[in-house]
Amino acid sequence: MNLNDEKEKPAGSQSLFRGLTLIEILSNYPNGCPLAHLSELAGLNKSTVHRLLQGLQSCGYVTPAPAAGSYRLTTKFIAVG
Repeated sequence: MNLNDEKEKPAGSQSLFRGLTLIEILSNYPNGCPLAHLSELAGLNKSTVHRLLQGLQSCGYVTPAPAAGSYRLTTKFIAVG
């Protein structure tokens, strides 16, 4: 889901929308996704993706993956779901 491809973006918090987009993308990469690739898929700058990932990580939803520079979702989604 590339944010630039969306014809109509939902109203509300842009950061929330972007963070949820990253979660949706990461759900397709159980072993982790490199920051650069995640940035490309989301259509966002790497610095923006990194900032959003840091927020998700501080809440326990994202963690660094074994591969350097990669991130993956945590099992916290199971508890929430």
